[in-house]
Amino acid sequence: MANEIPQMVNGLRHSWSSVRFRLFGRTVTGISSINYGDDFKFEDHKGAGGVTVHRTVEHDKANLDIEIYNYEFDAIAKSMQGKTFADAGMIDIPVVYKAQGSDGLVTDVIHNVNITGFGKSLKNGDGKLVTKLKCICTHVTTNIK
Repeated sequence: MANEIPQMVNGLRHSWSSVRFRLFGRTVTGISSINYGDDFKFEDHKGAGGVTVHRTVEHDKANLDIEIYNYEFDAIAKSMQGKTFADAGMIDIPVVYKAQGSDGLVTDVIHNVNITGFGKSLKNGDGKLVTKLKCICTHVTTNIK
C-alpha cells in the first residue's frame, strides 16, 4: 500500500551520525549540513472540453548545499595540492549513511558537481567554524545498490 508507514527496526531509523561523503579523495565526516535534491516540472496538456488528457514531466533543476567544519575544508584544500575548486572540474559525490537496525548502507549520488565558491562567517560566541560550499549539480540518484 502506497500510504503505509514504514516500520521501525528496533526503534531506530536513519541517523545523522552515520552520514559520510567523499570529496576530492577525502571521506568527509565533519559535516554541519548537507542538503540535496531534484525538482521536476510537470505540465498538463488539455484536449477536447478543456480536460487534461496527458501530462509531461521534465527535470527542472537539482540543488546541493554543503556546510563542513573548517578542519575538513582545510584538509580538502591541502589534498588538492594547490588547485582551486574551479580547476577541479565536475565530480560525483556519493553520500552514504547506515540504515539503522540493519547491516545495510544507503548510497545517494549527487552527479556532476562543481564547487563554485565557498564562504566563511564568524561571529562572537561561535563554538564552531563552518565553511559553506557553493555548489551546482545536474541530478541526484537515490538509494543506489
